[in-house]
Amino acid sequence: MMKPQSLLERLNSLRRQPVMPMTPITDIFSIDINSKLDRDLMNLILEKGHSRVPVYYEQPTNIIGLVLVKNLLTIDPEEEIPVKNVTIRRIPRVPETLPLYDILNEFQKGHSHMAVVVRHCEKTGQQSSSNNADVRDVMVDIDGEKNPQENMLKTKRSLQKWKSFPNSNNSNRGGSRSRKWSKNMYSDILEIDGNSLPSLPEKEEAVGIITMEDVIEELLQEEIFDETDHHFEDS
Repeated sequence: MMKPQSLLERLNSLRRQPVMPMTPITDIFSIDINSKLDRDLMNLILEKGHSRVPVYYEQPTNIIGLVLVKNLLTIDPEEEIPVKNVTIRRIPRVPETLPLYDILNEFQKGHSHMAVVVRHCEKTGQQSSSNNADVRDVMVDIDGEKNPQENMLKTKRSLQKWKSFPNSNNSNRGGSRSRKWSKNMYSDILEIDGNSLPSLPEKEEAVGIITMEDVIEELLQEEIFDETDHHFEDS
């Protein structure tokens, strides 16, 4: 068990430490939004042992959302339902230079426990500073819009709006922290209406996935024993 003083020191270091403990994009298990949930894919998902699976569009580096595996358990593989027909949740995008402390704060707000780490090909800090906005606010892309300049102008307003959401009647997420994200039970759901799906702006490159577990392990300097670890140990 880490001593309280050591824990405080690690927490303080997260304020400066950029995203590091992530899974590289090449090592990520993800599924195509246009694939079908047939028996082979369902078996593969269960074999991986993850509770959340990223969903991509056109190419594995263009991750647009995620599915909760528990929501797939009632699906009949014989029906071969397309992935795009099930509930796909939005997934935030964070720059690889964002301190882990800020990412932990975003995770604690309850919006998501997983985020796509992106590398910006050009310096976006200059663009954001011209708008007198805080870089840590504007760089968290929740909606996955295509126009990065529009994101920088409205993400800060979006974050402020989320913080003023009304109370939720969702019994599964009690407490004031989760109520910040309870404007609408569908607010975190990716809408697929036949229009073009979101993709990474040309100035961004997805380099990996980071989860709340990754950040906590970095904080504690200990590996968390999860369902995936148990799965591979038994195999």
